[in-house]
Amino acid sequence: MLAPPVRRTAARQAPVVTPNAGRKTMSDQPSTNPDRNGRKRRIVVRVAAALVIALAIDIALVLRPGQRPSTPPPTASERNPAALATSAAPFDQGLALLLFLTPDCGHCLQVARSLATFKAVEYGLSLYGAFLGQEDEVDTFFQETGTEFPYVLVPPETYAAYTREDPPTIYLLDQGSVRAQWTGSQFNRQALIEALPKTKQTTVP
Repeated sequence: MLAPPVRRTAARQAPVVTPNAGRKTMSDQPSTNPDRNGRKRRIVVRVAAALVIALAIDIALVLRPGQRPSTPPPTASERNPAALATSAAPFDQGLALLLFLTPDCGHCLQVARSLATFKAVEYGLSLYGAFLGQEDEVDTFFQETGTEFPYVLVPPETYAAYTREDPPTIYLLDQGSVRAQWTGSQFNRQALIEALPKTKQTTVP
């Protein structure tokens, strides 16, 4: 007579407790300044997207079958932003300082603040902006910097086409022709004064 089969039960394993269980690591801690981190992320995303789109356009122009250009596409320093002028922002006329700006960019805010007390009219100079952003963001930008000047809104691919890697990019235009160009780290009042036509140069206010 066969003995009944023996039932085997699986041994229960004790739960494994790690030393850091229940403790928050540094990466779990909330950011101490979410607004600043959010601004930085938006700047990075916008500028990166603009640069990627501009690069894709340039590559498409070069590789387009049967229409290969005899010369490479123009770089940011070779493009003339006067083509973006409108009747509300006629920076293709007279002596104009055109600033390509992102509303939540720290360097952009700093450059704009440096021009808040600059008496541009005494030099026959008009200020204009080309913003990558929305109208409400531009309004906030003007409030934070104490400035206000005519502007145009541009899409990411246009912004990237006329700017360098270190925003903002500033153009000094004379009757629509580029007279000088700076990045935000290069620009200051003295550099602007020295780039003006000789008849417009005086001491820095």
